[in-house]
Amino acid sequence: MSNPVVKPLEWSFHQGIGRGSSDIWRAQSSAGAYAIQLTGAGYEWFRYAARLGVGAALPEAKAAAQADYERRILAALASPPAVAGEVVAWQRNHPFDGWLLVHVEDIPHYQEQGHEVRPLYAALPLANAVADGLSDWAGWDRSRGDWSEAKHKDAVCEALFREPWSVEDAHELLTFIERTWTKRPASPAKEGKP
Repeated sequence: MSNPVVKPLEWSFHQGIGRGSSDIWRAQSSAGAYAIQLTGAGYEWFRYAARLGVGAALPEAKAAAQADYERRILAALASPPAVAGEVVAWQRNHPFDGWLLVHVEDIPHYQEQGHEVRPLYAALPLANAVADGLSDWAGWDRSRGDWSEAKHKDAVCEALFREPWSVEDAHELLTFIERTWTKRPASPAKEGKP
């Protein structure tokens, strides 16, 4: 990706109602929620509740918020590839907006506010290895030579789970069951009986 282009923030206008309220422009993004508020000082711009600056005009405030957003996105693209099992991002559970990305430095603030915070991990490497080996399975339907391997995988998952599942989702479920369900020890044979 030599010259990535970051999409512009999409702003929505919210008119202030009542005495003492002001107009607000909001933009939700993967790098956080941005807001611009018209105050006595000018157009103040924020990311979440952190004030990032103030300008004399709305276009200036939007451009500054866009620049902050692009810096965060491009910094993420410059990161080396994630290793399986490595935490690659964090989310907090917002009461109205659901799960939102959160910067690692902001986690203590949101935990103090009572927000649930969770890590996001890199993909598991075994999912593709198991999925790729499915055609070697002894129960593979070789009579359907016109089907692609992906079509066969979908058919197997539908037969197993009674609904369309991806092989990766099925592998993740089976791996979870194998990891978390304890195996019962073999019961000792009763004396004199096989």
